[in-house]
Order: sequence, then C-alpha cells, then structure tokens
Amino acid sequence: MKKKNSLVVCIFFLLFLGVFFLLFANMCFAQEFSAQIKITQPKETYYYNYFVKNHLYRLNGEDSSGEPLVIIANRQEDSYLGLHPVMKFYMEFSKEEMFLFNPIIGWEMLTTGYQEEKIGTEIINGLECDKYIYTREGLDGAIQAWYSPELKQRIKVIVPLANAELSVFEILNIQIEAQDDKYFTIPADYEKITSMEDLEEKKQPDINTQDSNMVSDMNILEGEAPIGRTLNMGGVMKVHVNPSLEKILVIENKGDIDASITVTPFRSGEIISNQITKKTITPKGKTKPNFSSSLNIDLIEIKINKGTVLATVVQESFFTDEIERNEYYLFENFGQGLSFSTDKQVRLTIVGDNEVSGVSQFEITFFKGEYQDHIEKFELSLQKGESRLWEFQPGEVKTAEIVTGKTNGGVKVIAEQ
Repeated sequence: MKKKNSLVVCIFFLLFLGVFFLLFANMCFAQEFSAQIKITQPKETYYYNYFVKNHLYRLNGEDSSGEPLVIIANRQEDSYLGLHPVMKFYMEFSKEEMFLFNPIIGWEMLTTGYQEEKIGTEIINGLECDKYIYTREGLDGAIQAWYSPELKQRIKVIVPLANAELSVFEILNIQIEAQDDKYFTIPADYEKITSMEDLEEKKQPDINTQDSNMVSDMNILEGEAPIGRTLNMGGVMKVHVNPSLEKILVIENKGDIDASITVTPFRSGEIISNQITKKTITPKGKTKPNFSSSLNIDLIEIKINKGTVLATVVQESFFTDEIERNEYYLFENFGQGLSFSTDKQVRLTIVGDNEVSGVSQFEITFFKGEYQDHIEKFELSLQKGESRLWEFQPGEVKTAEIVTGKTNGGVKVIAEQ
C-alpha cells in the first residue's frame, strides 16, 4: 500500500512537472515572435517587419529618404542601434533621438498623460487582448488600444483625428516562434560611427579646391520656417524653427548635374552631430529629411556643396497635439488645399514672402463643404512681410483652396485649429 501511494505521488509529481514545463515553455515562447507592423495615416501607410526575442526587438523599414534602415532595441538597457544595410555602418541613439525613426516608441508613449479604463476583452489577430480606452480632459474622442498579455504589448491602437479620420497602428501576420539570435546582433563587417560627419569622411570624396574656396565666401541666407528658397553651390540657408513642431524638409535638384547638400540641425547653439544629413541628389530628384519635435531643434542649416536646389522647410504639430498647427510654403503657380475640423476654431494666417519681386499674389477660396458650397473668395497681393488673418468659429468653414500667382508667388501659410 505504501508503494502504491508512493507511485501515485510520483505520477502526480511528474504530471505537475510536465504541466509546469509546458506552461513555462509557452510563456517563454510567446515572448519570441515575428510580425508585420502596419501604420495607417490619413495620407500614407507605413510597413515594418518586426522581430521580438524577450527584451530585444528588431525593426526593418525605410528612413525618410527611402533607404533601408534596421533598428535593434534593448528594452532592459533602453538602448537603440540604427543599422544601414547598404553602407554597412551602425550608430548608437538615445530614446529621444530614436523617437522619429522608431514607431514602437511613439505608439507606446502615445497615451502618456491620459486616463486609462479597461472595458473588456476581444480577439485581435488571433490573440485574446485586453481592450482599453484612453481619454484626456479637454480633448474630444478616445484612443482605443488592445493589449496582448501573451505577447506583452499592444496589438492594435486607434487614434481619432480631425474630420472623422483615424490613425491606426496594427501588428499583423504574427508568427509565435523562436527567433534567430543574429537578428539582434551587429554583423561583424559593420563599422561603428559616432556622427554622420564621420561617415561622410569615409564614404564621400572631398570637394575640389575651387569648391572649397567658393564655400569660404558663401552667401548666407537667414529666415524663419516656413520658408522656401533657391540655393546655388556655396550657398547656406539658416532656418529658425519651432522646437515643439515636427520639421519637414523638401530639397529638390533644379540643375542638370548631381547636387550635393549637407543639413545640420542645432539645439541651443550646439550641433546635433548624429542627426547631420549629407545627400547627393540626382537631376530632377529630391530628398525629404525630417526631424522630430522630441529633438528640440531650434535651427536648421542647409549648405549646398554642389549644384542648384530648391529648398523648403515646413513644420507641423505631432498628430496627437491638442492644437493642430500646419505651416506651408507655397512657391509661384502652386495650389494648396486645406481641410478643417468642424468642431474647432480655425485661425489662418498668410504672409507675403516673395524674395525676388517683394510682392506675393494669390487667391484664396473658402468652402462650407468639401471644396463645395463656396463661402467667399479673395484675390490679394501682399508685400514681403505683410500678413492677412482669417478666423472662423467651429463649423463655419470646412475647406479652403489657395492658388499662388504664376510669376509672383512665395507665401507662408500658417493654419491653426
């Protein structure tokens, strides 16, 4: 009888061990998976390949100029590496510096300062998720988020925007399986660099003596965003920007030969060396560097090493900011449509900024609906620095259209709501 009892205890013990190891294995296994991240914005959709191994994750995507970019992050150490697969180098970044390039950081921090409420559970992409809503006093609408306890992260987030539009973050095509260690290590043939200047010294040939002499006598332009200018070789444009806004640059080659440019951001008078961008732009090509508000940049310098470019610096608020602000720069013979929320006050300012003639001509039409139900149309000329202001109460205007003159364009447009 004693032996039988011992046997029963042994069997139960083995069963317990089996269940324990099965649960433990599943728990560890669930922290390793691959998937695709899809981020849907009103105007664009972005995709990333996503690999997770416990506290490590890897993102494969593209940078702002369309070149491939790999990010390896360590949650335990809060450390971030940016790898360039084509040029085979890597750089170390802080969380603040990585904010613009890493969608995981932005979407995880999205609800900071919001009030959280769990409202149930739902199956999302094959996983049982806890559903939460996030609200904040003074803001309309609620952010919805679905969190997977199994994967220990959000699987889907929906953010309401103006005009009934949405911004959506989703993790799709989830494959729960062990991930290769090589995904989370730096290849042996990659070189570490500490700034983009270091990279250019290794990868780019020096400009010739004639170019160097021209740069030493360069023509320096200075202005405030939003701004647009034509710049020739040796030219420099210093643009004062709002640290709290996202900065978007569009630099287009207007010549028949390759153009070479250097974009240098500053914060409180100091160069942010690991954000320096150097590009070679083919004829009729363009590059679009951009900088996150998290970097607190207050000055951007654009230097033309070779060729002729059309450079524009515009700004916009982060999509969750309480006050939505968009700043545009419109050259001659250009049209721009504006869309406004029906439940927010609208403030629109247009400033003349024609650098050549000093006169900016444009027409602006306001509509009650989606570019229909015409309210009022203005045909105006503004001297350089002269401005015109319009203000509307919620629901008074839905859309507007601005068209600049064929020869006298150059206006700054600041829309707040």
